[in-house]
Order: sequence, then structure tokens, then C-alpha cells
Amino acid sequence: MADPSEDPTPLDAYLAELLAEARLTQRELASAVGYLESEVSRWRHGHRAPSVVAVWAIAEVVGKRVNRTPTGIAGELARRVVETYGDRSAKDRPPD
Repeated sequence: MADPSEDPTPLDAYLAELLAEARLTQRELASAVGYLESEVSRWRHGHRAPSVVAVWAIAEVVGKRVNRTPTGIAGELARRVVETYGDRSAKDRPPD
């Protein structure tokens, strides 16, 4: 788990970039993907990795807003999740 006092995680940096590009707040993203804002905050601050389902939902919402394919966004999100959390398997990760 990342320490919140450290520099932003690769996942946090990319999520912040996506939110800015899509002109979405964290609350708006949470509502659009069907998660609580507190859960999105956990993803952004390195306390929990988003599930594959959450990654795809984020990619679809952002992709529609910025006219990009969700596949490319999801791939980059997944890469950033691995950078942030290493190669821990889903069973080692806290549930969404």
C-alpha cells in the first residue's frame, strides 16, 4: 500500500490526468461508474487498486467524454495499476 505522504502513484497521476481531460470531478466520476466517491479516492491515493470492472467503467466514461477509445484508456489504466501495486494477483488485493 502506498503511503499518502509520498509522491503521487502512477495510478493517481493518470487518474488525475483523465479527470482533468474529461472535465470531471472525482465525485462525478464516482457517480458515473457506480462507485462511492470514497472508493475512487482510495484508488487515487494508493490505498486500493480498482478492479478490472472498475477500470473498464472508468475507461468507458472518460472515453465518451474525450472521444477516445475505451480500450486504449483501459490498457493504460491497467498498466498504471501494475506500476502502483506490482504484480499482486486479484486474490491478494482487498475487494472493491
